[in-house]
Amino acid sequence: MSRAFVMSWYNKIPPAERTLPIIMYNGKVYTPEEVYREVMAGTRLGEALQAKIERLRASHSYALDDLKELTTLPKREWSR
Repeated sequence: MSRAFVMSWYNKIPPAERTLPIIMYNGKVYTPEEVYREVMAGTRLGEALQAKIERLRASHSYALDDLKELTTLPKREWSR
């Protein structure tokens, strides 16, 4: 896995959409900005989020759980 992949993915997202919830991991929903920060910081969470994004981006490798997640509206606490 490379950070270049996430940089490319992030840069393709319109700026207005970078703060919207996009990916769920371990019951928490993350925005593209949060994913980007975690990956660039080299955290374990960032590695896990990157692996999930890479798996979701490979259209031939959808797992049943991933498909269920893509059809479910994520809930997020907005009380930051």
